[in-house]
Amino acid sequence: MYSLHVAQNLREFRDAFEIRHKAYSSASLLSRSEGPVFFDEYDALPNSRTFVLYKKSVAVASTRTFHVGKASETSPILETWGPEIKSFLGESNSAFVEANRLVVDPKRDDPSHGIFTRIVKAHFLRTRAENARFFMAAVREEHVSFYEKTFKMEPITGYKAFPGLNVKMRVLAFDCTALWDSIISRNAFWGISKSDIYSYANQKPIYL
Repeated sequence: MYSLHVAQNLREFRDAFEIRHKAYSSASLLSRSEGPVFFDEYDALPNSRTFVLYKKSVAVASTRTFHVGKASETSPILETWGPEIKSFLGESNSAFVEANRLVVDPKRDDPSHGIFTRIVKAHFLRTRAENARFFMAAVREEHVSFYEKTFKMEPITGYKAFPGLNVKMRVLAFDCTALWDSIISRNAFWGISKSDIYSYANQKPIYL
């Protein structure tokens, strides 16, 4: 039994930060390594939400999201690729959800991508629950084709170093209003129910 939690307490945040450190340090991607946890100033932003996926009581994956819909709100990709993001949004200045720090515990064997599939649901959950038009993610070069094929995302920026990591990434995006049905047709598991939105709004676990 898996459960998806929005981190709210010290234990859940520590579980997320420990998995981040394990995943990025094992891939030699940390620009600094103070261990055994990895977090940054963006985790404290009011529009930041960190999700933790548990298998029974053991944390197996984590991801972080940002909802940006107001001029006062910011996020890592907005601060890193600001002009390109604003050019993509144009005059509509539509709200978007950004996903980053998606990590699976490197000790977990996930050949069928079952853990990955479940933690990705956090991104779509927040996008739907908070009525964002666009979903965006900063992606490493070796993963770009996977995101393009799986989620129909398109590159909207060039490559730059991402905060806290010693690797270059680029931002990919898709328009939820135009492509949501095609995403669900590829994997019905990513569909978001009223029950999912209720649990998210009331900070309750979602059982997957």
